Amino acid sequence: MEGVFLALLMAALAFAPLWFGSHGLAPWSVNALLFPGLTAAYEITLLARGRGHAFGLRLIAAPAALSLFALVWIGLQIAPAPGALAHPLWGEAARVLNLPLQGVVSIAPGMSVRAAMRLLTDASVFWLSLQLCRTPARAYRLMGAIAAIVVAISIFALLSLALWSAAIPFLDGPAPGGARGTFGNRNSFATYAGLGLVTLAALIGRAMENQTPERGVAFGYRLNRALSALASKAPLAATGFAIVVAALFGTGSRGGIVAAFAGLVAMALLVRRRRGHADRLSAVLTWGAAGVSLFLLGDLFFERIAQAGFGDPGRAAVYRIILRSIADAPLTGFGYGSFADAFRLYRDQSVSTEGVWEMAHNSYLEVLQGLGAPAGLALVLALLLLTLACARGALTRHRDRAPALAAFGAGALVATHALVDFSLEIEAVALTFMALLGAGVAQSRSSREATGD
Repeated sequence: MEGVFLALLMAALAFAPLWFGSHGLAPWSVNALLFPGLTAAYEITLLARGRGHAFGLRLIAAPAALSLFALVWIGLQIAPAPGALAHPLWGEAARVLNLPLQGVVSIAPGMSVRAAMRLLTDASVFWLSLQLCRTPARAYRLMGAIAAIVVAISIFALLSLALWSAAIPFLDGPAPGGARGTFGNRNSFATYAGLGLVTLAALIGRAMENQTPERGVAFGYRLNRALSALASKAPLAATGFAIVVAALFGTGSRGGIVAAFAGLVAMALLVRRRRGHADRLSAVLTWGAAGVSLFLLGDLFFERIAQAGFGDPGRAAVYRIILRSIADAPLTGFGYGSFADAFRLYRDQSVSTEGVWEMAHNSYLEVLQGLGAPAGLALVLALLLLTLACARGALTRHRDRAPALAAFGAGALVATHALVDFSLEIEAVALTFMALLGAGVAQSRSSREATGD
């Protein structure tokens, strides 16, 4: 039964990026039925079979409590609130319209409901992956499926860039700027490609374990043995790694490429702390491949840096405005998912009058503005604790540590990109990350440890 649900989860994850990265009300609604529906069906089968969870809630009690606190606060933000808690905008609207309006904390309750729906969808993927991937074989199957999906999307991204100027045939027209696969923009695709990259790096590291000599022999000999092992043990993963790197550099996304390298750096630093020399050598090989790719394929990336640098004065002005709005409602927030409406209240001449800012381009600031500091920090801390659990598992486990290592690298990647963009708000990215995180937490503890409830 677990194998069936894993196959369904992998199929759903393959579907998610095909619809512009699942960004928009229609794909959000489909995913809100699909993923929580799968999770609910799995829970029903556990009850029918009289079985407990493979990974008990008690083992993630702190992240679960923090997440629950954030979810409860979102519910309170969209519920009728007393005058002291309700945003003053509702009182002004009632006065201007001369209508009895019920005040709430959120200035955009409809958007808050949609954002809560997406958050629950993400949580359902984490929970299902956590339960299904307690068995190492299933965790590796999920990782392999995610890697294959990202490679397939990357191949399409390269073909689309070469043949149709990054257009998605039959869906939209050319999108100058770089490869974007099936996503609405290249920055979000860069984050998605990065998730595939850290997954493939972890799978390559697993294949390389115990395949190279210990210390005491010449480095050239060890390197030759490592390359031979790579060719014989992980040819598909190595080929997929090269394809995804090419697609990643094809995006030209400064933040996305830097974030992907941040994920690889985090993995390499974690591997360095381990004693296994083969692990270190596989990290060297991974970084060597990334360096060669940067030299051969980094023209678009370096062109973007030359033209725009790493900073963005427009975003800096936006961040200042957001910080000012956070200071006006530090505890209650403006409503989860209400950034576009809240930003209009504070937008000034420091930002160009052209265009509409629908995203903050900084997920941390957007969460703090929407939820307020207590609930916003709780949500961020919950993800941090789960990612650190994966880091601990990657350091302490003697076997089957690749899922935890991949999840830690993915966490470092999305945490870095969230500083300058909104990729985690693109559902295909968030769902894939949560699937990796669930598998990583599930494999962060020894197989000999009793984790069920």
